[in-house]
Amino acid sequence: MKKTFEIVVLLSLLIGISLIACQKTDPIGTSVSMRKMAVQQGPSLNIGVAPILAESVTSQVPNEWTSEIIRVVNGQVLPCQCDSNDFKIDQIFLKTNEASDDHSFLFQNGQNTNVIHTFSGNDFIGIDMTYQGNYVRMSDIPVFGQGAENAYRYQDKVGVRVFYNQATGSQSAAYSFPIGSSEDDPTVSTTGLWMRIVLDFN
Repeated sequence: MKKTFEIVVLLSLLIGISLIACQKTDPIGTSVSMRKMAVQQGPSLNIGVAPILAESVTSQVPNEWTSEIIRVVNGQVLPCQCDSNDFKIDQIFLKTNEASDDHSFLFQNGQNTNVIHTFSGNDFIGIDMTYQGNYVRMSDIPVFGQGAENAYRYQDKVGVRVFYNQATGSQSAAYSFPIGSSEDDPTVSTTGLWMRIVLDFN
């Protein structure tokens, strides 16, 4: 009887340890900041280096990169050559899933914010903006699960560390997507302009 009791206690402890190990590693949230937004007017590290892919993401983010609005012609990144007054970004935010009403604001009232966001693994970036006075349709952008062979898939006990860049020693991700698109073809920019958002996870 005593041995049976000891076995039951041991099994209970093992189950408890397993449950703790299975919990997500972001229960209290992660500090997230968006690098300053700019309209690209002149030469930069990003011009002409590679084609832009719709809703693409990379963790290979140099320290010099900023969030920016760019122009793409025949797959090449060029200076925007546009008036920054044409753009009005109302807000940029994170939400725990595509249908969530709970927003963690990265940009609001004309300025960047530092926010604490508890990632679920189904998180999206949302943007409200106008271009030349017209509302621009922006598809919600998944935070995780993009990249070649699903390289940035969210995993328990890994979380935002999936974006760790050994070269810079930081956890950052750059997202590129069209400004203005149709529901039938969300990968094509209707304005010829694209946005790159750079997030730093601390």
